[in-house]
Amino acid sequence: MATTIEELEARLAELEVRAGVGVQPLANPPITIGELADVPSPGSPIASQWAQEVSARIVHRFATVAARDAAFPAPAASTLAYVTGTKTLYLWDGGWVIMAEPDITTYVPNWNGVNLGGAGAQRAARYHRSDGYIDFQYDMTIGAAGAVTGPISIDGPVALSTVQRGAFQVYALQSGVSEVVFTSEAISTATATIGILTYSVSGAIVTFGGTSASTPWVWKAGDRIRLSGRAKMLSRFS
Repeated sequence: MATTIEELEARLAELEVRAGVGVQPLANPPITIGELADVPSPGSPIASQWAQEVSARIVHRFATVAARDAAFPAPAASTLAYVTGTKTLYLWDGGWVIMAEPDITTYVPNWNGVNLGGAGAQRAARYHRSDGYIDFQYDMTIGAAGAVTGPISIDGPVALSTVQRGAFQVYALQSGVSEVVFTSEAISTATATIGILTYSVSGAIVTFGGTSASTPWVWKAGDRIRLSGRAKMLSRFS
């Protein structure tokens, strides 16, 4: 019995399917995960816009802040950028917010109302910023022939939001005598300068007082102050 053309085509089609050639089943469409609407799924084609969607959401690396700003003159919300020169991670939220930076950034702070003197004098500071907050520690030791000349305060690295009186602990060491706990306050609203205060407690009453050349004692070589705390920066943006 002769084979018809239709039967022959059917057999050829069957053989092609067995061999994995010929007409293939339709591919699966891309899927959506979160904001990504063109995520390839098993058996789906890769949409032309997939690469652009992914690249808009990765952490972009730049050598400098200037290179970052040149690449992103108008960043989209939640854009992430890492500056390798300072090892700092930024998030765009209407401005560049520092999300992470090296564990410790050191600098030499300015102490107001203090003549640090000579031999033995020390001043140091370190801080870390993240998501609009700063953790800090400032240290000062009066050296030979040094003295306090007026109310003591320190200039921090960035302006702070309003700091309430008594917000930070201050440890002061009167050389050869004892260690005393002071406290602190912002010199004014929206400033980087923090003042050092004394305080005394009588029952439920706390009395604050200033510092001077002779308050709470006559300052001399070897006396030390350490101020540490965490505060909200005046601006979240770098």
